Amino acid sequence: MESEEHQPEETPPANESTTPRRRTWTLEIAIALVVLIAVAVAIPPFSRALEGRRNFQVKANLYYIQLAVERFATDNSGTYPDYLIGGDGLRAESPVEQGSIKRSVVVPPDSRRTPSDPLLRYGYLIAYPINPFTRDTAIVHDMQVKYKDPLRNGTVEGWRFGTRFGANCDLMGNVLADFRYPEFAVTDAQGERVTYPSYADCGYPFYDLWPKGARKPRPFLPGMFFYKSGGGYDVSVIAKWQADPSRPVLSVSSEYYMLGYYGTARTRGRDLLGPEPDLVFFVPSATSKGNDKVLVPAWTRSTMIEKDDEGRFLGSPYSHGYAEESVDQFQYGNPNGIRDAIVDVLVPGEDYTLYGGESLEERASKALLPEYAK
Repeated sequence: MESEEHQPEETPPANESTTPRRRTWTLEIAIALVVLIAVAVAIPPFSRALEGRRNFQVKANLYYIQLAVERFATDNSGTYPDYLIGGDGLRAESPVEQGSIKRSVVVPPDSRRTPSDPLLRYGYLIAYPINPFTRDTAIVHDMQVKYKDPLRNGTVEGWRFGTRFGANCDLMGNVLADFRYPEFAVTDAQGERVTYPSYADCGYPFYDLWPKGARKPRPFLPGMFFYKSGGGYDVSVIAKWQADPSRPVLSVSSEYYMLGYYGTARTRGRDLLGPEPDLVFFVPSATSKGNDKVLVPAWTRSTMIEKDDEGRFLGSPYSHGYAEESVDQFQYGNPNGIRDAIVDVLVPGEDYTLYGGESLEERASKALLPEYAK
């Protein structure tokens, strides 16, 4: 058997085999770099646009809430709600599963339940608007647990009086405590006046969120709102306060309010919340012919723990007014040099004479999502 003569394999020159392949890889790397650079350039504007859209939606939601507040006042001789809670009258059986609320176990209301929130209780709102900034609802629930908020899923109080951020933890809720109204009263089926805890005094420290020199804010929940009512005071509060300084000081009625919302963690927002002002009264002196100046805490605070260097509680949106501007002693806004991440604020002066002559209802119907424009 003849053996075949071995023929050595010819090796092509390097410039004929490796160079095209090297050129191909170089071209692919260049294309990938161009794509990465384009994505890096496009992401920030896209992110800002998305954030702007969500801010617009939250602002529209705020007008929707204001519309309900104004309707409440129309039906109650011009008196606004003393406090707001937010959320809705539902709750979920199982609070958290895999980073979100189980939407399939929401429990409907029944005759034994009375929402603490006055707008929900009397039908001015079925539920508060959805918070477009909420992506992980477990974070919201964990925040409620951290600050011991009874109006959450999995609690008897949440079942009885509603949930601050809704059964799915994705609705807008009031995050500033109001210690003036720890209770609310309703008339039961037998005509008896019954008092329940409001839980409006549950405190979230969402004030002074951007300390001086900070590169990021204190933890808070973007897209939520705050509401603080106010009104005129009479001298009778002096005797009540002197008899019991721990007792909240109340205005005669809620004649005005401040309603604002929080932006994202990148938004420093306005400097709106500061130390609580004092009410100033001049009463006839018992030792001279003149008047004595008496100072009484206004109880517009949002905390019973944190104070400024002068011993005044923090988180008040009201500051001292001037006689020619306000007969109620206070004016809107209370800056203290620390921003609060609050983007926008609504007050009664904007109720039915908004920009361009639009009514509040017209503006809400144009701006809100279809489910809230009805």
